[in-house]
Amino acid sequence: SEIRLPIILVLDVSSSMASGLRKSKIAHSVAQAAALAQLALRGQSPVGLYLFSDRLRDIVPIRLGPAQLPAILRALVRAEELAREALRASAPYRRLLGRTAAYLALTHPERFRLGRVGRLGESRLLAFVAHSLGLPRPQHRGLRRQPAVARELLQAFWSREVGLSTRSASSAPQSASPFSTATVVG
Repeated sequence: SEIRLPIILVLDVSSSMASGLRKSKIAHSVAQAAALAQLALRGQSPVGLYLFSDRLRDIVPIRLGPAQLPAILRALVRAEELAREALRASAPYRRLLGRTAAYLALTHPERFRLGRVGRLGESRLLAFVAHSLGLPRPQHRGLRRQPAVARELLQAFWSREVGLSTRSASSAPQSASPFSTATVVG
C-alpha cells in the first residue's frame, strides 16, 4: 500500500504579489496552486491551503474528497482579491515613500540617489528617517515589515523636517512635483 502524504499549499497574498509585467505574480501562483491541488487530489493525497500576507488570511483545512477541490478553488479566487486589496491599501504609503525618497535624494545626494526603491533601499531610507527623528537604533530594524509604523514615521518626518502636514505629504496630487514617483535605490 502507498503512503499518501498530506500536501499544504502556502500562498502569499501581500501587495507585492499583485504586480507583474503581463500577468500578476498572484495570477501565476493561483494557476500553479490550482493545478497542484487537482493533481494531488487525483492521486488521493489530502490537500490544504494557507493564504497569508502580514498575517494568516485564510485556511482550507487539509482534506481529501470531492468537496476539497471546489473549496480550494474558492479560496484561490479570494487570494487574487486579497492581493489586489492589499495593493490598493499600500498605495498611499508607496506614494509617501516615493516622495520621501525624492526629497532625500535632493537634500542628501551623497547618501541617496533617484531610482526605483527595493527592499534594501526602503529599509535604508526608513532607518535614515528614524535616525533623523531621534529614534534609538534598535527601533530602526524591521520597519519595512511594519507598514503602519513606517507610514507614521514618514508622516512625522514630513511634518517635522519638511514642514508639511501629514495630510499634504501623503495625499498631494501626483503632479505636485516632477519627482513625485521617484524613489531611492539602496
